[in-house]
Amino acid sequence: MNSSARLAHELAMRFRVVARALDRLDRLEGERTFAGWLQQVGERPDVLRAISEALLRQTLHAASGDVNLALLRQLRLDEAAPLATLAGAVGLDRLALYLRLGELAHAGLVTLELEREAARLTSLGEATLAWLDEVLRCTEERIAEWLELVRSTQP
Repeated sequence: MNSSARLAHELAMRFRVVARALDRLDRLEGERTFAGWLQQVGERPDVLRAISEALLRQTLHAASGDVNLALLRQLRLDEAAPLATLAGAVGLDRLALYLRLGELAHAGLVTLELEREAARLTSLGEATLAWLDEVLRCTEERIAEWLELVRSTQP
């Protein structure tokens, strides 16, 4: 499976988790305002597209900042990284680290293991990094090709 297909798969899995949680919450609280929302997703392509875009935008937004990206890359190296190690690796204090990890966790990119004072990259986080790595590699190749063309045309 290529990185785009893998990312799409993990985003769909993220939707399943969130949809189940919302459905359960609606049933527990007797919520009627959103009754039938999940059925609409399957019946209306515009709703499905909007949800898919929202999931992708949230993921890319959370992963795009320099510090958040550094956190994700550090978590890729360490299966369950201690929070103190992460803070030192990216230069954040405890509160700033907690807020950043909270943002990444909300997007489904990491899980927090508060009892162990650790964080872990999720499969969506790994798929996002793999996709970003592939896009960066392809970009570097295209730039190198262009630079080679420029060099070859200069006297």
